[in-house]
Amino acid sequence: MLIPIISPAAPGFSYSYEGSDVLIATGTTYTFSSKSLGDFATNKCFAIALVASVDTAGRTVSGVTIGGIAATKVAGGTNTTGGSHHAEIWIATVPADTGDVVVTTSANFTRVHISVYSLYDLTSNTPNDTATSTANPSSLNCDVINKSISIGVRGDAKDAGVFTWTGLTEDYDYGTGTYSFTTASEFLTSAETPRTQSVTIGSGALAPVAAAAVWNKA
Repeated sequence: MLIPIISPAAPGFSYSYEGSDVLIATGTTYTFSSKSLGDFATNKCFAIALVASVDTAGRTVSGVTIGGIAATKVAGGTNTTGGSHHAEIWIATVPADTGDVVVTTSANFTRVHISVYSLYDLTSNTPNDTATSTANPSSLNCDVINKSISIGVRGDAKDAGVFTWTGLTEDYDYGTGTYSFTTASEFLTSAETPRTQSVTIGSGALAPVAAAAVWNKA
């Protein structure tokens, strides 16, 4: 007798943080190989929260692919103090569990940091609200409803900084002798217009740049 194979049900509106990575090198293509992309699901998107930095003005992030699929930038801020410093969020529909994340730039950068998030059962890949900041503290207030996913990212040229988030739960905090990077997220269950979201560095900031995006499920 044949036994039917039943595929697992696709997850409902939810998200998970999959991990973070950094590449410190001069170049225009940054390949984060075989990143874990969470469980396979047909209703899954990936959000890449990234910071790219170089001490030369006028340079940009030109594209992101996830598992070979081109992503769309949905939020992004730039600080031009002493160079090109970008905090951005990109998203793509990728029903996979592993894959390369590739970040390309318009000219040489010196470092790219990423955090990877799985997002399930979105109404649209386009966020319902976004925010950017080049101040410290970085205010990233967004409107949310009783089912919302919020992701935030911040970079800072301050060496070995320690970040503190308000309104989001920190997922990653990276500090070296030359740059600092953090991401945070939250599943929200109460409507707020806006929800207070901010991030600050523990000591003096240098070229702060931050971005946030919110997806609602009506």
